[in-house]
Amino acid sequence: MTLFLIAAYHSIYGQSKASVSIANVSKHSVIGSDIIEKVNVMLSELDTFQIVSSDHYYKHTALVFDSLAQALEDQLNQQRLSNLNKCLHNLFDTENKNELMPADEFESSFNNADKELTNVIDLLKKISASFRFYERTQSKFALLPIKNKYDAYVYDQKKGKVTQSKFLNQTKISLSPEDRQYSLFSEVYADYFGFVKFSLGSVVTFGQVNEVASIGNKENDDSLYVAPSSAAINKLVSGGGNLVFNVSYPLCVYMNDRSNFRYSTSVQNRLAMDVPFNNTTLKGYPINIEPSLVSSFYFGGMNEVLAMTIDVKLARVFGNERFYELLGRGCSRSFFLNQFSMGVQVNKKFNLGVTFYVGDTYVKQNFPATLALGLLF
Repeated sequence: MTLFLIAAYHSIYGQSKASVSIANVSKHSVIGSDIIEKVNVMLSELDTFQIVSSDHYYKHTALVFDSLAQALEDQLNQQRLSNLNKCLHNLFDTENKNELMPADEFESSFNNADKELTNVIDLLKKISASFRFYERTQSKFALLPIKNKYDAYVYDQKKGKVTQSKFLNQTKISLSPEDRQYSLFSEVYADYFGFVKFSLGSVVTFGQVNEVASIGNKENDDSLYVAPSSAAINKLVSGGGNLVFNVSYPLCVYMNDRSNFRYSTSVQNRLAMDVPFNNTTLKGYPINIEPSLVSSFYFGGMNEVLAMTIDVKLARVFGNERFYELLGRGCSRSFFLNQFSMGVQVNKKFNLGVTFYVGDTYVKQNFPATLALGLLF
């Protein structure tokens, strides 16, 4: 089975030779010789069929893996049916016809299917769906590209991330030199529910803190000017608060693996709050919501050791009274906080970049450019 898994992985990542014999590793498996022969023949087709186009290649390969998965699934169902028949025959004790077999023995016998074969079937289905994703997205614009969990897996793999639920997926360290503020954002947990990605994160800020204070009248303004909290601003641009919920879904995708170029536009919605975890006299805690549209560009080198990334974000920020108070807005009105980021990614693990903020006069005066180091796990 191990060699069979390797062959499947090699196929999805574009290796030239996919055929492999699995007879030597099937001694302890429920796979019959007829299935083994079929697997070898169909995998051999990946080496011999004539490629008319990339779409033809992806479509044909997906069909091959679909057929393999179906063949092995039929074999597994036969094994389960055989186990069920054995359980039914042994339901009563042979010596005492009135004594039932213990429930745990019955369940153990019925579920005695080959777990390794089940994992292979799941893998084949994932590979097949992944090739169908490539067929829809390679060198063409694809609208609403993620239709199932396998699409999500491939999409995040191409972005250097992971789709499976995982603790501490990515971490970003931000620095605002002008305000001497530092922040650490960590995506604690992320997963897909259907075709929508949900994540839970947190922001912690460090550095010099200037609390909100009235400092007199601002130039050309008769109203009292309130100095914004640099910690609040830094926390907003870094993630929003110590409790952050994100919901995102890509609208369109363009991928070209030959030139290592990728583009995507996604809808992202963020709900963040600063929840006090100790006794405090604060009048409530700040809450903010940020719906946004994000376009990302990725230009990778030949080996993708180095890559350039560009992100353009159009966002509007809404919040409660306490949120606006900490920002020193002077009014409880939402505002645009658009962003332009560019950086260099190293080995799909580190990303060093700078972000500039675009908006009204308030944004220009209080949101300096920030440096960020991103870590992908």
